[in-house]
Amino acid sequence: MIYPASEIAANSPDSKICHKKFSNKAFKALVSSRGYGTNDDENKLYKGSSWQQSLLDGKWSWVALMMAFYIQVIVGFLSSCFGVFFSEKMASFSASSSLSSGIFTLHIFFFDLGSLICPDIASKLGHRSTTFAALVTAFFSFVLLALCDGLGVIFVSYGIVLALSGGFLYNVTLLIVPMYFEKYRRPALSCITVAMCASGAISPHLVRYLIDFYGYSGGLLLYGACFLQACVLVVLFSAQCLGNSAMMGTLVRIVVTLTVNHQRFPRKAALCVASIIAGVLDIGFIFSHGDEHVLTALSVVHGLGVGMFSSIFYAILIDIVGLELYPQCLAVLAIVLLVTDTSMSPILGVIRDFSGSYSAVLSTCAALKFSAAILLVILFVRMKKSLNSNN
Repeated sequence: MIYPASEIAANSPDSKICHKKFSNKAFKALVSSRGYGTNDDENKLYKGSSWQQSLLDGKWSWVALMMAFYIQVIVGFLSSCFGVFFSEKMASFSASSSLSSGIFTLHIFFFDLGSLICPDIASKLGHRSTTFAALVTAFFSFVLLALCDGLGVIFVSYGIVLALSGGFLYNVTLLIVPMYFEKYRRPALSCITVAMCASGAISPHLVRYLIDFYGYSGGLLLYGACFLQACVLVVLFSAQCLGNSAMMGTLVRIVVTLTVNHQRFPRKAALCVASIIAGVLDIGFIFSHGDEHVLTALSVVHGLGVGMFSSIFYAILIDIVGLELYPQCLAVLAIVLLVTDTSMSPILGVIRDFSGSYSAVLSTCAALKFSAAILLVILFVRMKKSLNSNN
């Protein structure tokens, strides 16, 4: 596998910049842990000092970040636009609400499953090969959805194939981006979370536009073309209330991206505060009494809490576990998400049925967020005590 950074390293101005240096043995071990591979032909690329110096925080790193940002945006469409794309189609099949929600839950399950197995697959096949295969698979799934009719097609293509492809694409960008940065690793990871939230704000309007002007099949084909377009860009990789919340979350993530690397930015405290804000806003929804203006204001502030938490989380994670354990931690996180995403909806549904009110559901969500904040405080305090005792 040939990496663009190795080809431009000799003539790149960045090769004159002194980044963190590794011995050949340590550098090869680090590159192997990142999933580049260890065959003899690839190892030849790791011996030059220009390659070592230009890999981290170089100009090519920002190119790779832009590509990862684009992939995160189009992957975010998959979950947020299920209703926009398929609600009318499901109604034409006289499908029940439980069947529609079942397909969406199946999609979430396989999406998280794809995130879980992605690190291991990418370490064997390479990150670019994994990304390319997932993008092509996603494109042909959209072609199948556009040209074929029937609930079975939606069940298999959207519920399983697209979900697995999306899970792979979601996780592979989180694996690739840290490999290109050292000094700016935290802002780069926070930038990825901006793409996640921006997709939620943009995608429903864009998909609605595609369907209105090009029809169901045309909209699916054009959306699939966005994935096919990304295949060309993969070579750049080297080694409404809801809308208000999403837009606020996007703005907050942009601000965090610009400030998270500053020494005075309280990352750990901000993570705990963000969880508390989201929990308080869940309680606030209970007392909104359906007032549209109050709901809008609460949704905007709720986006602040969620956006702050999501944008800081991966930067904190990589600070705690280090780069070498980061892929394994993403796999564990995928397991947790797989369990919670597929179990919480039925659990909250049971709570709603027994209580007869959504207030109990919102209270449960708030309690979970408050619990998360308490656990984070305990974790950070114990880490500080352990660090002080070691010193």
